[in-house]
Amino acid sequence: SRMFSTVYQSSRIFGKSLVNDLVVEYMKEFGIPPFWLAGRDKNAHLATLIDRIGKAIVSGLRLLCVNRARLRRRLVSLLEDWAIVQFEADEMDQNRNLELRVQNPAFFFSWFVLDQKYTAMNLFLKLGFELELYAVHELVQIYWYMDYLLGHQITNQNNVITLAVQEHARHNPPQKTKPKKDKKDKNKNEDEKYPPPTFKAAHFVLAAYNSLSRGIFQLLSVLQLLNYVTIPHHQHGTPD
Repeated sequence: SRMFSTVYQSSRIFGKSLVNDLVVEYMKEFGIPPFWLAGRDKNAHLATLIDRIGKAIVSGLRLLCVNRARLRRRLVSLLEDWAIVQFEADEMDQNRNLELRVQNPAFFFSWFVLDQKYTAMNLFLKLGFELELYAVHELVQIYWYMDYLLGHQITNQNNVITLAVQEHARHNPPQKTKPKKDKKDKNKNEDEKYPPPTFKAAHFVLAAYNSLSRGIFQLLSVLQLLNYVTIPHHQHGTPD
């Protein structure tokens, strides 16, 4: 579409930034330590994984440019693509844990991909409201499932932040005296450019959505118990 061609031009975002470079920055913003992403030029498997993730993200951007009904249908295919990437991310995490000798096993790539899947699944459910696909008696299950997905997504992000802070502290132990600056060394430490990750505003917005979904689910459950919301009786598929 014309909108997507504006965002994605000549294999670049807005015709300027390479997708894979933006993916790496996005991962660092998500909380993945810089050293976990280092060595793309020498590690073919890591470069391939980042390329796969970039293609999946571009596919997601393309879907956001279509109408809501088509978007919801195609999200199923996007989730299947992310499932394949998830398998590769799990394997890459296991290799990185062995290579870097991490004290506490971390699965940063897997958690990142899982976060993308949770986001797509939540969007799938939200589109059902916009398209008016849910009956009143189905809302209890829908809000329960939204509460379930959002809760797991928040837990997933907590795992990333917790382990990322631990790894940052391990790679940057406190120094009693200021180290002498080496004039010959022009390369700056990557960890200094990216301080320990902290919870962003988006994390708290997600927590607010989670609380709202849980509250609506509990309210609808009470209304259903009081028979204000009734489940229709269908003859087909029942003993009658």
